[in-house]
Amino acid sequence: MRNVLYIKDKESKDDLKGVSYRIKDQQNTLIKEGVSDGSPITGLSGDGDYYIQIVSVPERYSLPNEEIHVNMSSNKLNKQDINIEQATISASVGSNIQGEEFTLYKDGSKFEVKSTDINGIVDFKNLGYGEYVIKQTGSSGKS
Repeated sequence: MRNVLYIKDKESKDDLKGVSYRIKDQQNTLIKEGVSDGSPITGLSGDGDYYIQIVSVPERYSLPNEEIHVNMSSNKLNKQDINIEQATISASVGSNIQGEEFTLYKDGSKFEVKSTDINGIVDFKNLGYGEYVIKQTGSSGKS
């Protein structure tokens, strides 16, 4: 039978293009390397353990910290998904004054409005891919 690896977007489960990878066997011998083009990765023959190192990912994705281990058996058709997560971005702004209002704009449009906490900090968390601008849009009137 055949061993097949798919490199996918973790959320959408779509095949992912532009991921550079290296595949090694359990003796650390390089078996295959390349860049994903949206089609399955084939050419892994035989039983055993394989280790996939993700070398680079498209701009809006996070590079995995560790090699991915897969075990393949020649007794069956092996389909293995390698899921790559989209990067999450956070931004913090500090004014040293509680209650200051800041607006986050994404790709030129108002996205989120928050006020600084007791420490004068506002956090915008888990931001997806895009261009962001943060502007102070209100004041507490304290100085």
